[in-house]
Amino acid sequence: MIRDVRIDQNFSSATQEEKELYLAAGHACLAVRSNSMSDWADASAHLASAPPPDTEHCMNAAVRRLVTALLAAHGEHPTEQVRVIDPPARTTACPYRFDGFAPRSGPTAGGTKVRLFGDGFWLEHQLYVGDEPVTLSYEDGGYYFVTPPTDTSGAVTLTFNPGAHQLSPPYPFTYLG
Repeated sequence: MIRDVRIDQNFSSATQEEKELYLAAGHACLAVRSNSMSDWADASAHLASAPPPDTEHCMNAAVRRLVTALLAAHGEHPTEQVRVIDPPARTTACPYRFDGFAPRSGPTAGGTKVRLFGDGFWLEHQLYVGDEPVTLSYEDGGYYFVTPPTDTSGAVTLTFNPGAHQLSPPYPFTYLG
């Protein structure tokens, strides 16, 4: 069995504390499967090296709660294997909220870097500018996208994950001709 826990390249912008937190989570996952004392000890050591920052992102807080709960369950019953039970309903640790963006307009040629405001964004979320999918990026503690070019000026709606869980801000992005 491979025992290495690797920080994926997507964590290149993570702080050392965040890396320690996710190493703790990785070792906790191994410990749940293996019930190995060394995996539990590694999870505990990495969690101890990950002091909570002043303001935690939702997912970091959820990961910290999960690892803490797993370590507590193991600590109360060190000889028993911890069982993870699926929740009765589909839930999310970090519901996302799309409050807005800036700037709210840009040229039809595209290329405007637009910062998103809200909570719970992930690079995997699909964002549309009008009917055009755009790629989310993360930089300097926030998410942004770059507007695609368009042939027409006017207002377009920004929409996350069109469909059952669609989410849009209260105002459109305006292309200026």
